[in-house]
Amino acid sequence: MSTSKKACNSTEYVIVGGGIAAVCCAEEIRSIDSNAPITLITATPLLKVVTNRLLIGQLTESFDVCEKEASSTFTNETNIKIITNKVVQWNAKQKNLKTESGDEISYDKLCIATGGRPKHRWSHPQIISIRDTETLDRLRDKMKNAKRIVVVGNGGIATEVVYELKNVEIIWAIRHESISATFFDEGAAEFFKPMLSEGRRDHKATTVVMQRNKNGEYDNTEPISCDIYKNSANVTTAQQSISSIRNNTSTTATAADISKRRFRIDVDNDKQKVDSETIGCALGPHWAVTSDITGSLKERSVHVIYNVEMESIVNADEAETSEQQGAWFTGDWPLYVRLSDGQILGTDILINATGVEPNSKMWKEQCDELILATDEGIIVNEHMMTSVPDVYACGDVCTAVWKWADHWMQMRLWTQARQMGAYCGRAMVLREIQLDFCFELFTHVTHFFGFKVIFLGRFNGDGVPKPWHALMRITKNEEYIKIIVHNGRVQGKLYSAHFKEKLDILGAVLVGETELEDMVENLILNQIDISDLEDDLLDPAIDIGDYFD
Repeated sequence: MSTSKKACNSTEYVIVGGGIAAVCCAEEIRSIDSNAPITLITATPLLKVVTNRLLIGQLTESFDVCEKEASSTFTNETNIKIITNKVVQWNAKQKNLKTESGDEISYDKLCIATGGRPKHRWSHPQIISIRDTETLDRLRDKMKNAKRIVVVGNGGIATEVVYELKNVEIIWAIRHESISATFFDEGAAEFFKPMLSEGRRDHKATTVVMQRNKNGEYDNTEPISCDIYKNSANVTTAQQSISSIRNNTSTTATAADISKRRFRIDVDNDKQKVDSETIGCALGPHWAVTSDITGSLKERSVHVIYNVEMESIVNADEAETSEQQGAWFTGDWPLYVRLSDGQILGTDILINATGVEPNSKMWKEQCDELILATDEGIIVNEHMMTSVPDVYACGDVCTAVWKWADHWMQMRLWTQARQMGAYCGRAMVLREIQLDFCFELFTHVTHFFGFKVIFLGRFNGDGVPKPWHALMRITKNEEYIKIIVHNGRVQGKLYSAHFKEKLDILGAVLVGETELEDMVENLILNQIDISDLEDDLLDPAIDIGDYFD
């Protein structure tokens, strides 16, 4: 039995986890305190490390995630002790941990950064939950002889894997009415559909708009094609805008015509509320791009089944005698599954991508005083402190319960794992610390369907006071821009009829090389009234920067 020894007059920090949050926490502590003993306990010898970090706005940043050996991540110069083992016991009162090998580690301050675990409902050799390098390697091995893959889930992992799979038949079963609904609305789903069918490739850009009459309503005419999608509509015509993406023609429009058109969706009540869910993504940005997930066929095909969930695994005998055999039943398959609509599918592999849940079970079992949220996350306050003295948590394992800023929300994504980890490290060392500015605005940079995607603020409209509306610009195969604008008035003041309505941007989705992220971020953070420039905001012929000179 070995016990770590405390340096004289130094706080001993112990961090449990090997992901981005844990590594960033350890790095931040060391950057502030060069002498304090730091121990990082990780269940695997590989750590997730941030690389190529690039600030593309005041808060918005992009970065890559790579796996590195712990010994090369923290060299002797950093003086961070690495223990590769699993924590199996925790005595919060005595402030010590016990590993699977029997070692005991004491601490003054503990950080729990054990991430999330896939939601497992079924166990079968042909079912894979992609979470880390090991499960990705399993998928690659099984893919070599696979002809058909069923993907269950509609979040980031599911979206990436469906796009990257090659030479295999893909059946994508989702519980929503459109693909990738965790992040995108139906309009964006239609924008991405060509890429979904074709998989990774280079794209040419064409654009569509809907024609509008003098009353601001859509005519019952075919949509026309031009360089910008920018028209006005209310929520009842939103489906027409989606149809326009499907059915564009080759007719062109002049820049003058384009500048007169603006696409807008109004949301007045809860009936138009966007469905969202919170998910995690442990493999990090661009994981699928560098992974060869190729099946045994000569080409790929994709079939999407909407509004269904996986219900159960079906054995071969039951599948053969069932009267609810689906269109993809025929053949001899190693796995049969039943969907919630009753149909039975046969497949070589099923990829379970239905999200993750906080990996908090062991910690709660060992300490009743540790309070969990309804989503099983460890509750933390604005200093990342848990309900147990001198115990902190960060990343996917925690649930933030402080009063959120108007333009921030918690989603278990790599960006927040890095932010929370670094902030948690500072909070553990510094007695007086204010909530980091990064929690003023939700930001996330990633890639979907080969496009750079940036999410800012309340990008999905969730939590935005009604009424609000969305400004949009869509260039087919090139860009999709959606900006959430709130037209509420300043609280506590009376307005005469001659006062203009104050318009604030609360969120945005930017797909493609839009070069708008810095401007939109500033408009959100500074809550600049855009009522005088709304019509020109998405016009590429106008330099919005001139408004602020």
